[in-house]
Amino acid sequence: MEIKKAAFIVKRWEHDTIDSTHTWAKSYIREMVSPTIRPHHWHLVTAEAQTKGVGQYSNQWTSPYGYNIYATWIIPWPKLEKDKLWNITQVATIAVAETMEGYGFTPQIKWINDLLLDGKKCGGILCEHRIGSSNGAYDWLLMSVGVNVNMTQADGSFIDQPFTSLYMESGQRWDREMVLMALQARIFYHLKKYIAHGFGFFYEALNKRLIFMNETIGVESKNTLYKGVFKGITEKGAMILQIQPGLEEKILFSGRIVKGV
Repeated sequence: MEIKKAAFIVKRWEHDTIDSTHTWAKSYIREMVSPTIRPHHWHLVTAEAQTKGVGQYSNQWTSPYGYNIYATWIIPWPKLEKDKLWNITQVATIAVAETMEGYGFTPQIKWINDLLLDGKKCGGILCEHRIGSSNGAYDWLLMSVGVNVNMTQADGSFIDQPFTSLYMESGQRWDREMVLMALQARIFYHLKKYIAHGFGFFYEALNKRLIFMNETIGVESKNTLYKGVFKGITEKGAMILQIQPGLEEKILFSGRIVKGV
């Protein structure tokens, strides 16, 4: 199915149950997509359920059938803008947060790629860069988004961390297709702005939504556990962690926040 907008075309692949939309997308661009990448032609992979949903650091994303959004966009990315890839996940996270806000929710962002409602996980982002043809002007960006939409506490009884959904927070069943299309429009808009203006355009939007600001946290980064006070982010989106004791600041470009250390 092709979804045509004024600025771009999205070819969609809808699945019932697959291992992972992200994994499927990687296979698709390797085996099926034409080596001539057209800049305004996106691809969207969706599924009703995933048996091996993929999250950050290869963590499994729990994906029960028929309740949530499991989606991967395959997006042409200009090779000349390769230096902007590092902040792509953060820009996507802002897009998802703003989409939720459009439906009356107040999400927070857990650096670097998680969406929380009432302190519980409701969504996550995974982005990956894949090389295009050697003589072309574009590579591929895989942007995977998972959002808990209509699942209940019972549906996720096997999940080993606090979680929630749009339904659990509002008591209302949501049209997943409506939410998905709103996400897609917001992502497209934000990527255009990001290429044109850089991360500085989004800095405040991210900083004001960050959870655990000025709190003592632990951060696992490159096999090392750091403990300190989360002081915000740099102009490049890296974490500023004030190490305890003392006032030394550690700048972290990747990592996983751990509470209660």
